[in-house]
Amino acid sequence: MFIQLDRDGTLEGLQVCLEKFRKNPAIKTILILACAGNKLHHSIDRLNTVLQKMPLPLFGGIFPQIIHQGERLEKGTIVAGFSSPLTVHVLEQLSNEDKDFDESIDRLIPNIGENRTMFVFFDGFAKRLNDLVDSLFTLFGVEVNYIGGGACCIFEEVLDLTPQPCIFTNNGLISDAALLVLTTRHSGIGVSHGWTETGGPMKVTEAEGNSITSLDWQPAFPVYRRIIEKYSGKKITPDNFFSIAKEFPFGLTRLFQESVVRDPFFAQGDSLVFGIPIPAETFVDILSGDRLLLPKAVNKALHDAKHSFRGRQENACMFFFDCISRVFYLEEHITEEIAAVAGEGLPLIGAFTLGEIANSGKAFLEYYNKTSVVGLLEDE
Repeated sequence: MFIQLDRDGTLEGLQVCLEKFRKNPAIKTILILACAGNKLHHSIDRLNTVLQKMPLPLFGGIFPQIIHQGERLEKGTIVAGFSSPLTVHVLEQLSNEDKDFDESIDRLIPNIGENRTMFVFFDGFAKRLNDLVDSLFTLFGVEVNYIGGGACCIFEEVLDLTPQPCIFTNNGLISDAALLVLTTRHSGIGVSHGWTETGGPMKVTEAEGNSITSLDWQPAFPVYRRIIEKYSGKKITPDNFFSIAKEFPFGLTRLFQESVVRDPFFAQGDSLVFGIPIPAETFVDILSGDRLLLPKAVNKALHDAKHSFRGRQENACMFFFDCISRVFYLEEHITEEIAAVAGEGLPLIGAFTLGEIANSGKAFLEYYNKTSVVGLLEDE
């Protein structure tokens, strides 16, 4: 894999990287990982002209932060070139309640063929991500490994959940869409989060949209507040909600595996608002983590990725997708996670995302929050 980094994150820098790759006959497909801090979406007309002129297939997204080798970058753009052709499919209207994802995806990908790995990048603010994940697994099951995450323009200091165009395609920068990108290359995927149970289990007894209204038939926010204040002594209110809640996510119960983490973002009245719906009848726990111990979870993800990889590691490149809310909580300790993955000495790129998607090829496909996903991919 060929990797270029534009540290300034400018449109001109992106153009330079793309032009270098356009002239390189060894490159067949291009991946772009850009920081929200670049504010490329503010020059969307000029950016779209650049993307539309690129003759090579391209895909990618704008993320809160990106990862290049051992660095976490809040500004900059990574442009990566694959020496093999990847097939890029664009699934639009992810929030359309009338859209049949099974039918739409089957029309885009009628036959998985010899493809072994699927990159999945999506608008992190799209409203039907659970349905997207369910349809992918229904159609393709464990025939392929999946890896990717949610693109968005989000910052902790201004927790604005307003959608912005954030998905790179050959037709321009778009929103409310997912990229399903297939390759025949072997991969190995590992997933881990390291959060532990603090309160529960409880049943989600009422839910509406992205909100949980009641837990065990009691108003949700008072239940959540009571558990947090008993465990930590910290007072949580609607005004300081996210600064406390980032330490206490929810865990959706899964048999024989780690729970699936979900981030509450706001309290509205007695309800809790999440980035993605949690259906009624789901059993959940309140989770907590130690800033000194939590980064060690990435070691398990790395181990599982290496263990499940069937290619030659010396010819592999590495992808690391980690949740941006994990950064908000771990702060400077997030560098320990990056160092663990970068310590393998392989080419490494990735992003801090709004939600992660992964499947090792052996388990149910999931959409995660606050979770580390490591992938090894054949480079040639």
